Amino acid sequence: MDKAAIFHHPESEMGYLTKQNKYCVRLRTRHGDFARIRVIYGAPCAEALRNIEGNTWAFDQLEMTKYLVNGEFDYWEALLPVSSKHRIKYAFRLLDATDGEYLYGENALKIFNLQNVAQMRGFITPYLNKCSQKISNDWAQKTVWYRVMPDRFANGDETSDPKGADDWNNDPMKASLFGGDLQGIIDHLDHLQKLGFNGLYLTPVFSAYSGHKFDTIDFFQVDKNFGTKETLKKLVEAVHNRGMHVMMDICCDHLSDFSLEWQDVRHYSERSSYAKWFLIDKYPVRYIPSDIPDYAKMLTYEAVDDNPHQPRLNFENAEVQDMFSNVFSYWTRNFGIDAWCLNNADELPDSFKRRLKDELRVLDPSVMLVSKGRLKANDGSENVLDVVFSNSYSCEIVDAFTKGDVTPIDLSDSQVQTASKRRSSSIPCDILEFDAPDTIRLIDACGGNEELLRSLLAFSFMQIQAPCFLYGTEDLLSVKAEEKDENSGEQPFLNASQSPSLQPTMKWEKEKQNATMTRFVSRLTAIRRKYIEILTKGSFEWGQCSNKTGFITFTRRLGKQQLFCCFNLGYGSIRIVTPKNAKLLLSQNLMEKDSRLGKQGFVIVEM
Repeated sequence: MDKAAIFHHPESEMGYLTKQNKYCVRLRTRHGDFARIRVIYGAPCAEALRNIEGNTWAFDQLEMTKYLVNGEFDYWEALLPVSSKHRIKYAFRLLDATDGEYLYGENALKIFNLQNVAQMRGFITPYLNKCSQKISNDWAQKTVWYRVMPDRFANGDETSDPKGADDWNNDPMKASLFGGDLQGIIDHLDHLQKLGFNGLYLTPVFSAYSGHKFDTIDFFQVDKNFGTKETLKKLVEAVHNRGMHVMMDICCDHLSDFSLEWQDVRHYSERSSYAKWFLIDKYPVRYIPSDIPDYAKMLTYEAVDDNPHQPRLNFENAEVQDMFSNVFSYWTRNFGIDAWCLNNADELPDSFKRRLKDELRVLDPSVMLVSKGRLKANDGSENVLDVVFSNSYSCEIVDAFTKGDVTPIDLSDSQVQTASKRRSSSIPCDILEFDAPDTIRLIDACGGNEELLRSLLAFSFMQIQAPCFLYGTEDLLSVKAEEKDENSGEQPFLNASQSPSLQPTMKWEKEKQNATMTRFVSRLTAIRRKYIEILTKGSFEWGQCSNKTGFITFTRRLGKQQLFCCFNLGYGSIRIVTPKNAKLLLSQNLMEKDSRLGKQGFVIVEM
């Protein structure tokens, strides 16, 4: 038994109040050390002591269940009933495989007996406080997201096209505008539904100069090249009529240098009404340009990553907070936006995020606030924001499948670390995104290998978190450079992280679409939605993982229902044996007669 591995941290992701008026407690132990664990609990006050077989503490017991398992640790969980009138004292009763029993409380690990129970310093729950409850959105747990850049998705209204719009089939350049719009999305909602997606995730639609619109000028206007407010309302209604939800991107930490507020500061310096909206070191505001358009030296004001075109906002200023409060309320109240993705949310003060959350919940109790940035999944903002992007784990998955930098065992450890630092009700709403407007395409990360891409996607759809697709992944849209590498002669990939403007346009001609990939994606989403309960609420148990041969196995379990998954990340085939009564759901490179799984193969079965 490894005593040092036994760990519980109250009032954290290991002890918290749920919306069912239950107190969730978790315990970590070394893998295989204990066969069963129970929570013992009761009233903490002295009056609860009574003389039954001596002066002991009256307690109830509740069996714990394993919710995470890997080769290193077991994670256990139970839900304690709590009352608004009383606190609860609790501890853990651990039973090993040899019938040894131990008591784990606040002060030590001891042999389990009634005397030690009576003398134990246990953990104490707080009084029930509704403000501490974290609301989980049931709809978000069941969502598979499809992310769209309106300018690159479809052109449904040529009257709103920008002047000098590029030809739809041209390769994108940094200043490219292609004329995609909100009407184009409306026209192709059937495409999303046929693929099985039930969440539409839009990049910014507010007034801006670029095609990607992350450089917002006016948060209260729909960009004229995308359509009108009426078009946006029509889009949201069409999405809702299909039983889908809408999430919108918004950048709150900066404004475009073309915004009226910043232009006023440039013109009037410290006399501007907006001077205190920004973080300015010295007037006049200026900088020394560099060879890179989005980077400057000697700025006299704070800008995002020294990008002179993105002056940072001062969120200690009440007017700035009021402005954004009005922005969120306006679009939520009048257009029915279901979720907001706050880019760089960790740059915003928690006090503002709490205010925003409270105000929006009055308008719509189910509205969701999503954090995208460098936010640590278990920091103080856990109680403020509803959902985070699991960026670190997403990167680990991509590296494991495409580069081999992350071993199968490392990947299992990363998954357990990610899930153990988040509340059980939060993880299913969290989002796994593998490519985005500011990254290279996933097919490019896979080196153009379709089998590798399918294997990675299948793995992601078996995770607890909600998967997120970037438009065109189903058709293998790629971001490639025109020039060949002079040394290797191979076609290099563009660094799309330099600008979302480099993302390609969607191809709607049937001959340019990938029927095989489209069928695969449809099958994946169908499996995800059919088995959503086991995938979002079931345990995640890692099985055999081999760094030598490169295979991964894990089981998703809920009650008697099980899904077994095996992925071959190695260079050769591996032997695989599945029970005779197993139902094959999806596979690739499975040689059933030989009971082998080929390179980049996978198998998903229901047990």
